[in-house]
Amino acid sequence: MLANKRLLLKTLSARSAFFFCSIPSDKDLPMSKYHEISDHFLESLCEQFEAIDQSEIDDVILSQGVLRIDLADEKSTYIINKQSPNKQIWLSSPMSGPYRFDLDLENNKWVGKGEDCILDLLSKELSEWTGEEVEFVYENDLL
Repeated sequence: MLANKRLLLKTLSARSAFFFCSIPSDKDLPMSKYHEISDHFLESLCEQFEAIDQSEIDDVILSQGVLRIDLADEKSTYIINKQSPNKQIWLSSPMSGPYRFDLDLENNKWVGKGEDCILDLLSKELSEWTGEEVEFVYENDLL
């Protein structure tokens, strides 16, 4: 039994180490490049939110690194913003709460803890909200 626990701990430790090593550090990314990539990302999201049926989305505003999406119920708002000191994108979701996303340079996407991708999360939540399939995509040729 003790040998099984040690093996399990060793396996979990190896997986944890792999998880933390699997995403290249964005700390070496120059701040100017972070701003270029994050601005491009927010502009792309803004355009995609604007394309959603206007009966579901009340307003979409992008200003100074902050994207605000007001849903049609007049009570629910998404805020997606740049967090420059940490080189992150932050999301405040009316459905699931706050999230922080780092740029995964290897896979060219913004990921949170557990490797959740911001686009997958938004696609899932907006599909539930609208009752129709919504898929957010992002193509970045800036890296």
